[in-house]
Amino acid sequence: NREICRRLHDLIGIAHENETLMVRVHTLTLALMRAKTLSETTSAVVAALTEDFDTNLVRLVLFRADPDLPAAEWLIAEPTGTSAFPAFAEFFKRAEPLCGRLQEDKLDALFGAHAVEVHSAVLLPIASAGMLAVGSHDPNRFHPGMGTVFLKLIGEAIATALTRFPA
Repeated sequence: NREICRRLHDLIGIAHENETLMVRVHTLTLALMRAKTLSETTSAVVAALTEDFDTNLVRLVLFRADPDLPAAEWLIAEPTGTSAFPAFAEFFKRAEPLCGRLQEDKLDALFGAHAVEVHSAVLLPIASAGMLAVGSHDPNRFHPGMGTVFLKLIGEAIATALTRFPA
């Protein structure tokens, strides 16, 4: 009986966490819908991830050059596309979120001087538009066994928002 009560308590806790995540994803989606320019859209992504999802480092990689894009540390504009990121070839091929510890070359490519601060990360493909990287100081924040449903929703919302602004 105690074991069943403990398991039920755990499940209720997970349900509350998922509800909180769903509200955050919804808030991000609404912010993306309200954004009127490419600059506002990219800024909304980073602001939501930094503030609402309490992340340490965010990098948005876009495979385009556009004068409307802000000059910001969190943005990597690379119009040549995936070929500029050979270390991520397998990631782009799989087109699925990647969670856990990244190899040093990947961390350097994304986070530069801040790479030493990243102890776990998540990479999200953003359709053919680019990728999103979120780095954490906590080595256990992102791990290979974590669920990716909410991550996929975030990636799809960003990809859809970006299609409003053709390259």
